[in-house]
Amino acid sequence: MAAVKSCGNVFADLDFDSQEAASLKQHSQLMIEVETDLAEKKLIRLPAANELRISQPRISDLKRGKAYKWITPLSGVLK
Repeated sequence: MAAVKSCGNVFADLDFDSQEAASLKQHSQLMIEVETDLAEKKLIRLPAANELRISQPRISDLKRGKAYKWITPLSGVLK
């Protein structure tokens, strides 16, 4: 299989419609920023969960990259 140049959005590259691809990319970038912030603050799971007002298992999902479990709770935090 030949390599194909990315358009800059892996979700668009995977043929998600443009609106969904943009949304998924935005959520993924935000997850990375949150994870980076928590790492810089050296917060372990429970204090991180308390700071974000989400459950500790969702922090574990974030650290494991399980976006499908993390995007819905993230939407509530952002409102």
